[in-house]
Amino acid sequence: MDTILVVNAGSSSLKFDVFAVGTALTKLVKGQLESIGTTPHFAVKNAKGEQVVNRSYSSGDVPDLASAMHHVGAWLRTNMRISLSRLAIGSSMAGRTTRARCVLISTSWRSLSDMYRLRRFGILRRGVRRYGFHGLSYEYVAGRLREVAPDIARGRVIVAHLGNGASMCALRDGQSLECTFGLDGP
Repeated sequence: MDTILVVNAGSSSLKFDVFAVGTALTKLVKGQLESIGTTPHFAVKNAKGEQVVNRSYSSGDVPDLASAMHHVGAWLRTNMRISLSRLAIGSSMAGRTTRARCVLISTSWRSLSDMYRLRRFGILRRGVRRYGFHGLSYEYVAGRLREVAPDIARGRVIVAHLGNGASMCALRDGQSLECTFGLDGP
Protein backbone atom coordinates (compact mmCIF):
# COMPACT_ATOMS: atom_id res chain seq x y z
CA MET A 1 0.00 0.00 0.00
CA ASP A 2 1.25 3.49 -0.86
CA THR A 3 -1.61 5.60 0.50
CA ILE A 4 -3.94 5.48 3.50
CA LEU A 5 -7.30 7.24 3.56
CA VAL A 6 -8.75 7.64 7.06
CA VAL A 7 -12.46 8.49 7.16
CA ASN A 8 -14.51 9.62 10.16
CA ALA A 9 -18.21 9.69 9.36
CA GLY A 10 -20.28 11.54 11.94
CA SER A 11 -23.96 12.31 12.08
CA SER A 12 -23.61 15.49 9.99
CA SER A 13 -20.03 15.47 8.73
CA LEU A 14 -17.47 13.41 6.88
CA LYS A 15 -13.87 14.10 7.86
CA PHE A 16 -10.84 12.52 6.21
CA ASP A 17 -7.06 12.49 6.12
CA VAL A 18 -4.87 11.10 3.35
CA PHE A 19 -1.37 9.83 4.18
CA ALA A 20 1.51 8.68 1.97
CA VAL A 21 3.23 5.56 3.26
CA GLY A 22 7.02 5.45 3.21
CA THR A 23 9.56 5.08 5.99
CA ALA A 24 7.05 7.22 7.92
CA LEU A 25 3.48 8.38 7.34
CA THR A 26 3.29 11.75 5.62
CA LYS A 27 0.00 13.64 5.67
CA LEU A 28 -0.96 14.77 2.17
CA VAL A 29 -4.34 16.42 2.81
CA LYS A 30 -6.95 16.84 5.51
CA GLY A 31 -10.55 17.67 4.74
CA GLN A 32 -14.16 17.56 5.70
CA LEU A 33 -17.62 17.86 4.27
CA GLU A 34 -19.73 19.27 7.09
CA SER A 35 -23.35 20.30 7.65
CA ILE A 36 -24.52 17.44 5.43
CA GLY A 37 -28.21 17.81 4.51
CA THR A 38 -28.47 21.44 5.62
CA THR A 39 -25.72 23.80 4.40
CA PRO A 40 -23.00 21.43 3.14
CA HIS A 41 -19.50 22.85 3.02
CA PHE A 42 -16.43 21.03 1.61
CA ALA A 43 -12.96 22.14 2.73
CA VAL A 44 -9.55 20.57 2.12
CA LYS A 45 -6.11 21.69 3.30
CA ASN A 46 -2.75 20.42 2.10
CA ALA A 47 0.11 19.29 4.35
CA LYS A 48 1.24 22.91 4.81
CA GLY A 49 -2.23 23.87 6.06
CA GLU A 50 -3.02 25.83 2.91
CA GLN A 51 -6.64 25.83 1.72
CA VAL A 52 -7.00 23.67 -1.41
CA VAL A 53 -10.81 23.50 -1.56
CA ASN A 54 -13.41 25.77 0.02
CA ARG A 55 -16.80 25.07 -1.53
CA SER A 56 -20.42 25.28 -0.39
CA TYR A 57 -23.26 23.16 -1.76
CA SER A 58 -27.03 23.37 -1.59
CA SER A 59 -28.68 20.91 0.80
CA GLY A 60 -30.05 18.92 -2.15
CA ASP A 61 -26.54 18.39 -3.58
CA VAL A 62 -25.36 16.58 -0.42
CA PRO A 63 -28.49 15.33 1.38
CA ASP A 64 -26.92 12.40 3.25
CA LEU A 65 -23.73 10.63 4.23
CA ALA A 66 -23.72 8.39 1.15
CA SER A 67 -23.73 11.40 -1.18
CA ALA A 68 -21.05 13.07 0.96
CA MET A 69 -18.89 9.94 0.61
CA HIS A 70 -19.46 10.06 -3.14
CA HIS A 71 -18.43 13.75 -3.38
CA VAL A 72 -15.29 13.23 -1.30
CA GLY A 73 -14.38 10.04 -3.18
CA ALA A 74 -14.81 11.77 -6.55
CA TRP A 75 -12.62 14.67 -5.44
CA LEU A 76 -9.91 12.32 -4.16
CA ARG A 77 -9.94 10.27 -7.35
CA THR A 78 -9.74 13.35 -9.59
CA ASN A 79 -7.36 15.53 -7.58
CA MET A 80 -5.11 13.21 -5.56
CA ARG A 81 -4.28 10.78 -8.40
CA ILE A 82 -3.78 7.99 -5.87
CA SER A 83 -2.86 4.55 -7.17
CA LEU A 84 -6.12 2.86 -6.22
CA SER A 85 -4.59 -0.60 -6.24
CA ARG A 86 -2.25 0.62 -3.47
CA LEU A 87 -4.86 2.34 -1.26
CA ALA A 88 -5.93 1.31 2.25
CA ILE A 89 -8.98 2.85 3.91
CA GLY A 90 -9.76 2.96 7.61
CA SER A 91 -12.97 4.33 9.04
CA SER A 92 -14.45 5.40 12.32
CA MET A 93 -18.19 5.53 12.97
CA ALA A 94 -20.20 7.88 15.13
CA GLY A 95 -23.86 8.73 15.35
CA ARG A 96 -27.08 8.40 17.25
CA THR A 97 -28.00 4.72 17.04
CA THR A 98 -25.59 1.88 16.46
CA ARG A 99 -27.60 -0.27 14.05
CA ALA A 100 -28.83 2.64 11.92
CA ARG A 101 -25.34 4.15 11.69
CA CYS A 102 -23.74 0.80 10.82
CA VAL A 103 -26.23 0.32 7.98
CA LEU A 104 -25.64 3.89 6.74
CA ILE A 105 -21.85 3.53 6.96
CA SER A 106 -22.05 0.19 5.16
CA THR A 107 -24.07 1.84 2.37
CA SER A 108 -21.58 4.70 2.16
CA TRP A 109 -18.65 2.28 2.15
CA ARG A 110 -20.26 0.40 -0.76
CA SER A 111 -20.54 3.71 -2.65
CA LEU A 112 -16.84 4.43 -2.15
CA SER A 113 -15.88 0.80 -2.78
CA ASP A 114 -17.76 0.74 -6.08
CA MET A 115 -16.08 3.96 -7.13
CA TYR A 116 -12.63 2.66 -6.26
CA ARG A 117 -13.23 -1.09 -6.84
CA LEU A 118 -12.05 -1.82 -3.31
CA ARG A 119 -12.18 -4.92 -1.13
CA ARG A 120 -13.34 -4.68 2.48
CA PHE A 121 -11.63 -6.41 5.38
CA GLY A 122 -13.08 -6.71 8.87
CA ILE A 123 -11.21 -6.71 12.16
CA LEU A 124 -11.42 -9.32 14.86
CA ARG A 125 -13.53 -8.16 17.77
CA ARG A 126 -11.48 -10.13 20.28
CA GLY A 127 -9.44 -7.80 22.46
CA VAL A 128 -11.30 -4.64 21.39
CA ARG A 129 -11.84 -2.32 24.35
CA ARG A 130 -15.47 -1.27 24.55
CA TYR A 131 -15.53 2.52 24.51
CA GLY A 132 -18.14 2.86 21.75
CA PHE A 133 -17.88 5.22 18.81
CA HIS A 134 -16.51 8.11 20.86
CA GLY A 135 -13.80 5.91 22.32
CA LEU A 136 -10.91 8.33 21.93
CA SER A 137 -12.89 10.99 23.76
CA TYR A 138 -13.71 8.59 26.62
CA GLU A 139 -10.17 7.26 26.79
CA TYR A 140 -8.88 10.83 27.10
CA VAL A 141 -11.42 11.70 29.82
CA ALA A 142 -10.54 8.53 31.79
CA GLY A 143 -6.83 9.42 31.62
CA ARG A 144 -7.33 13.06 32.60
CA LEU A 145 -9.66 12.05 35.43
CA ARG A 146 -6.89 9.83 36.86
CA GLU A 147 -4.60 12.89 36.81
CA VAL A 148 -6.93 15.55 38.23
CA ALA A 149 -9.25 13.50 40.49
CA PRO A 150 -7.71 10.07 41.19
CA ASP A 151 -10.19 9.22 43.97
CA ILE A 152 -13.15 9.84 41.69
CA ALA A 153 -11.42 7.99 38.81
CA ARG A 154 -11.16 4.84 40.96
CA GLY A 155 -14.93 4.83 41.47
CA ARG A 156 -17.95 4.73 39.20
CA VAL A 157 -18.21 7.57 36.69
CA ILE A 158 -20.58 8.33 33.84
CA VAL A 159 -19.11 10.43 31.01
CA ALA A 160 -21.17 12.11 28.28
CA HIS A 161 -19.90 13.01 24.80
CA LEU A 162 -22.18 15.72 23.40
CA GLY A 163 -22.16 17.09 19.87
CA ASN A 164 -23.88 16.26 16.58
CA GLY A 165 -23.38 12.67 17.73
CA ALA A 166 -23.93 12.04 21.44
CA SER A 167 -23.23 9.07 23.69
CA MET A 168 -22.52 8.11 27.29
CA CYS A 169 -20.04 5.70 28.83
CA ALA A 170 -20.05 4.11 32.30
CA LEU A 171 -16.53 3.75 33.76
CA ARG A 172 -15.32 1.92 36.85
CA ASP A 173 -11.72 2.44 37.88
CA GLY A 174 -11.07 4.05 34.48
CA GLN A 175 -12.32 1.00 32.55
CA SER A 176 -15.33 1.16 30.27
CA LEU A 177 -18.14 -1.11 31.47
CA GLU A 178 -20.95 -0.06 29.17
CA CYS A 179 -21.69 2.57 26.56
CA THR A 180 -24.70 3.74 24.60
CA PHE A 181 -22.88 2.73 21.40
CA GLY A 182 -21.51 -0.75 20.96
CA LEU A 183 -19.65 -2.87 18.46
CA ASP A 184 -22.70 -4.73 17.15
CA GLY A 185 -23.72 -4.24 13.55
CA PRO A 186 -26.07 -5.58 10.92
